[in-house]
Amino acid sequence: MADTTIVVLCEGNGETPLILLHGGTGGIDPLFAPLRNKFKTALWAVQMTAATPLESFESQAKYYFDKIKEKQPKGPYRLASFSASSVMLFMLYFMFEERQDDVVQFSLIDYFPTVAVAPALGGFDAASILRDSLVGNTDPFGLRLFCDAMLTSVVNLYKRDGTGHSPKRIQAANEIADYYHHGKVGSAFAVTTAATCVSSAARMHGFLVRLWTLEGNQSTVLEALEAWMARVKTPVTVYIASRGPRADVGREDMEEWGDLGVRRCLPGARLVYLEDGHFRVLGNDELVEDLQRGYTTMHRGASKL
Repeated sequence: MADTTIVVLCEGNGETPLILLHGGTGGIDPLFAPLRNKFKTALWAVQMTAATPLESFESQAKYYFDKIKEKQPKGPYRLASFSASSVMLFMLYFMFEERQDDVVQFSLIDYFPTVAVAPALGGFDAASILRDSLVGNTDPFGLRLFCDAMLTSVVNLYKRDGTGHSPKRIQAANEIADYYHHGKVGSAFAVTTAATCVSSAARMHGFLVRLWTLEGNQSTVLEALEAWMARVKTPVTVYIASRGPRADVGREDMEEWGDLGVRRCLPGARLVYLEDGHFRVLGNDELVEDLQRGYTTMHRGASKL
């Protein structure tokens, strides 16, 4: 496992770096290679290491916050996340806000936390199980069902990534599913991916249970999550790939959920739709250019906006 939490992917030319959180598996290689190759402005990536605390998303996010502060003590801060780390991006934002630090960019790449709990997006909302407090049940808080839904989503993302015609992606997806459901070992990659995704799903589930309780046991976990996210004041941009989580949305739900539920709680958010797969979108030229909006001109010597 990597030993450096923050990796400089592009040095830039003195502009404020964009700090990008890893995806659901915690790593940045080889997924972030296209960004390393295409970025012209400062780009830092945050990855999991052996020292990363994994007791909860809250402790993990606080660890990242401290590491960011060590490397960049003062703002402004530009923050972004890829895939399932989007929940921790919100956590980081609130930590910076609490210390009155200025966050000037808040970008989420092809994921929004509601994906995990909105049935229309393939998520699982455990509110009914939580309300019933099934203490004696073998799955009292719906953890297994939640992990099932999350792993199904991951498998679908791999299958669709290469327009649904990539043998390697499809094989990886099938091996991940076989290991998770049947314990069948196909490749080291599949074993690691499945195990990491389950660990991440468990931390996500734990956070949602705690949030649902703190938000006053609202009727659904989704409502509690939306109320929490709606507190972000910085302008938000969400990049949505055509073959990412959006492809799980049925035609009858597309009007409300085609934006992954973003505008249900952040009506002023800026949405950028990209024709691409969930993983391949990281090499999308439009994404790369848009993430650097307002900073590429600075790179050429123009003044700050």
